[in-house]
Amino acid sequence: MKKFVFVWQDTDGYTYSCESITPFECEDLDEFILKSVQKVKDSEIGTQILGKYINVDEVENLFHSFYELDKWFEYNKFIIR
Repeated sequence: MKKFVFVWQDTDGYTYSCESITPFECEDLDEFILKSVQKVKDSEIGTQILGKYINVDEVENLFHSFYELDKWFEYNKFIIR
C-alpha cells in the first residue's frame, strides 16, 4: 500500500473556507481517482469521498487534489532552526 493525502478546500462560496487534509493508503492512485470521479458524476448532486462532500460541479477539482505523502510533505514542510 502506498501513502497519499487528499487535500480539499471546504467552502460555502462566500464567507467560509478551510483546507482539509486527509491521509489515506491505496494500491493504485490513478484507479482510485477515476473511481472517485465516476462516483461523483453518477450521483445527482454529489457524494462523499474520503469523508468530504464533493458537489457534481466540483468533480474536475479531484484530479488536482491527491498527492503522494512524501512529495506533499517535502513541498509543505516548515523548517525550524
